[in-house]
Amino acid sequence: MKPFIYDFKRALFRKATMVTLVLFLVAGLGLTYISAQQMITGSLNLLYNGVVLFRLDTMGRKLEVIGGVYDNELNPANIELSLSLSTISGYSSDWKTIDLGRYQLTGETRLEIPIPGEIVETPEPGMKAALRAVITRVRVGTLDISHLNEPLPTLFLDNVVNNTPVYGGCIFLGHKGSHISIDSHINVCMNIASARDRLYLIMGFPQLPVKPLQVYYNISVAELVSLTSSINVGIVNLTGMKYLGDISDDMRIYVFPIELGDVSRHQFLNVSWAVVTSNGEIRGGSGNIIVNMGETARGVITSYIGSTGLSLFALLFPVVMLYLGYVLIAKPKSQGALEFILARPITRADLYMTRYIAGILVALTAPLLFITTLYAGVYVVMRVLLSPQDMLLFYLGIAGSLVAFYTLCYYIAVEFKGTSYLALAITLYLFFLIGLQIVGMILAFTIGHTTSIDEIIKTQYKLYYFSPFGFTNLVSALIQYNYRVLGEIVLEVVKPEYIVAAFAAWTLIPFIAGLLRFKVKNLSS
Repeated sequence: MKPFIYDFKRALFRKATMVTLVLFLVAGLGLTYISAQQMITGSLNLLYNGVVLFRLDTMGRKLEVIGGVYDNELNPANIELSLSLSTISGYSSDWKTIDLGRYQLTGETRLEIPIPGEIVETPEPGMKAALRAVITRVRVGTLDISHLNEPLPTLFLDNVVNNTPVYGGCIFLGHKGSHISIDSHINVCMNIASARDRLYLIMGFPQLPVKPLQVYYNISVAELVSLTSSINVGIVNLTGMKYLGDISDDMRIYVFPIELGDVSRHQFLNVSWAVVTSNGEIRGGSGNIIVNMGETARGVITSYIGSTGLSLFALLFPVVMLYLGYVLIAKPKSQGALEFILARPITRADLYMTRYIAGILVALTAPLLFITTLYAGVYVVMRVLLSPQDMLLFYLGIAGSLVAFYTLCYYIAVEFKGTSYLALAITLYLFFLIGLQIVGMILAFTIGHTTSIDEIIKTQYKLYYFSPFGFTNLVSALIQYNYRVLGEIVLEVVKPEYIVAAFAAWTLIPFIAGLLRFKVKNLSS
């Protein structure tokens, strides 16, 4: 077995290292559930998307329900709806209402609900019907949120073809949908879901007297000055639009994929759509929906864990790296163990490199396990697949912080023995953890006369370059900028080339200095 592998196993499988690592793995799972709780309390509708179609047959005395409910990976989600139906005849002023009960919609679901005769008597001219739906339960992944009371807007069912006993309507689920009347007699519900690095247009028609209809779309970067959605009915201009597909059946859920192409990395997207009749005069409905890619479940969760859990790991796990510097160099040097090892056919440079690489492997392995646990946990619990690119950047930021701090501690371990090493290393840890930001901000206010919020933010991120812990925050800033959690002012300070240069300085300088000193240092106890 190679010496550095042996030392790596000794460093990783030490009781203190393993206990700390297990605690952080548990913390990663805990952070998953905390993120889920954040979604439940503030953004539950980001976890599901869909469309539900209703058709009331007054002669057959039944309510047909077609639901298409999906999670953020376009897998079936489960929604429980409590339904009640109200009707009023053309010659009455009193609504008749009945509770229809609770029903589960999972993926694409078809239901037929019987309606009592006293509610839907033989239709009379001017009869109206209204449906009220309340979300009472949501199940996505392993999340099961019951005892909800989320009312949806009251749905007035339309008698599309006059003098027929059939009434139709639809509702959309989620937060990026719309309900549209096309050409005054065709109703459609549509929703835009973000999944698998694509957008999906989910739509359906409760009644379709004109068949088929054609769907067109165009996608572009939204201008910040006009972030509004719109709907138009009448003559449709299809210039610059792409054909998406045909709608040939009513009471059916259609899911059309939309390729993002070159606009995939932008936050605000303008999705233009058009639904038109085929042949003859092009009439129908058109409009646009503004999609904020930062307000997806992936964006919200990534921003949350980037500003909490990952920073927590990067700030507390360095204690383990400090400890490894003690047990690999400082402690054996104070006990004379290094002299004993050098009595074998091994050079000082080999010993220095072997134990340094062992600690670096721990610094690379620990955040990998933590990130993997978090990534898998979020998917299992909420069925949200986080961006592998974002997770890789988070990993590089945390690993960079641990490597930089371990390299510094390793150099201190070469210079100092035992308790002297611990005293200095712990002092530096606390300084980088708390003191640097305090001292830096005091100097910024007193000497630099910093007053504006933008200048304070820039000063804060400049200070991160002067701390080995700062790489996690710097990389997180780039990711959170992509989701518009942080503004463009950050990019004036946080640049990839600056981060690489700072990392090289934090690792190469103490490493080379430590190697040179170790070759001539007195290693006797």
